Amino acid sequence: MRSRTASHLLAVLALGALALVMIVPATFISSASAAEDTCTTTTETPDVSLLKNDQPVSAENTAVAWEMLKLQFDLTLNNGHCAGQTYEIGTPAELRFDSGTTWNLNTESGETAATMTYRADEDGTNGRLVITLTDYVESHQDVSLSGWVDTRLTSAITPSSTETLTFNINGEVTTVEVPVGVCEGNCTEMPSYLAKFGSAPAPDADGVSAGSVTIQTPTVTPEMAAGADSVTLNWSDELTSPDQTFTCSATAHSYTGRNEWGDPTGGTAAQVNVTSCTDKTISGTVVIPAGQFARITLPMNFRGAGPWTDTASLVFGSNTLERETEVILRNGGGSASGNVPVVPTPSESPAPSATPSESPTPTESATPSESPSATPSESESPAATASATPSTSRVVVTTSSTPSPHRSLARTGANSLVLVLGAGSLLIAGAVALQRARARE
Repeated sequence: MRSRTASHLLAVLALGALALVMIVPATFISSASAAEDTCTTTTETPDVSLLKNDQPVSAENTAVAWEMLKLQFDLTLNNGHCAGQTYEIGTPAELRFDSGTTWNLNTESGETAATMTYRADEDGTNGRLVITLTDYVESHQDVSLSGWVDTRLTSAITPSSTETLTFNINGEVTTVEVPVGVCEGNCTEMPSYLAKFGSAPAPDADGVSAGSVTIQTPTVTPEMAAGADSVTLNWSDELTSPDQTFTCSATAHSYTGRNEWGDPTGGTAAQVNVTSCTDKTISGTVVIPAGQFARITLPMNFRGAGPWTDTASLVFGSNTLERETEVILRNGGGSASGNVPVVPTPSESPAPSATPSESPTPTESATPSESPSATPSESESPAATASATPSTSRVVVTTSSTPSPHRSLARTGANSLVLVLGAGSLLIAGAVALQRARARE
């Protein structure tokens, strides 16, 4: 009976030890895997603002249609994010952006913490600014991002009003109040002067900005047409600064009116011809119906940071009109910052040492001993010296002041496993001894 009971006890102990052997390693493995697959969710919401001349748009700094503005965001990240995670700022239809360009958000040391790209929707009405994190966030903490991109308000806004712009940021709706000014001058009247303006979007991967300049003619009056349905005008343009070239093509439209922001209305395609062209000069003709004005658009390639200048000429009746314009690059950019996590360094413990008592100095014996030197009393030192006055012996144990965290983690798991296995083995051995003892009885 006792033998059977002991056998049962032995079986239970063996199964318990086996379970410990299987559970402990599995616990370490599952914990490590969970840590590797966990990324902090992108729940932070960027702060957005609209700037004019690098100052927030306000009642004292109102915005008008088509002037250059900046959409800016600031974002402070929680720790523990992963490369490839994104934040999206959905932009309203009242704002226009250049689509497809990607900007890097770099630290002062040149490391890229995130990228920023504007992507227009299929219909081009709306779009979103996409911020994508890099592996910088995996090796740094307290990361902050700041970015901006040039934009313009369309003529859909109402003069002398306060527009509420709605942004969809990571699924949350955020609004920005924008005080709107008025169009300067008689914006709704038909133009009676030569005007010129240009556009240079953000450059492509080759550093080329595919932009354009536009020449706006005065209105062809019935008197100038002299009863004709249309007139043909000669135009030309000359570049007056470097890093820009004509593509030697042109398009044109004629218009019957203008809205409250000066935008042309009632447009139709106009006949335009390029009669001569070099990298620096271009000239041609345009046919404008009586009572209308025209806009001639000249595609161009810009390089560098700009600005770029050029001068347009138009032979209008008996007069030659000239107008110079300055083209400014539309762009974007930003910055980032972060800190490298500080691994705590354990304070150094004083090196343990064994301090044996000094061996007494032996006195000379009246009867010389066989040994040429006195025999000292037994010391704690591993080896006795042959001198008459042996020196004190010390045992010094050195330790690493900065242990590797990975190695420490591995050693901890291994030590725990060894302890479990050792304890299980002792239990089994004890049970076997108990069974044998009882069997002898």
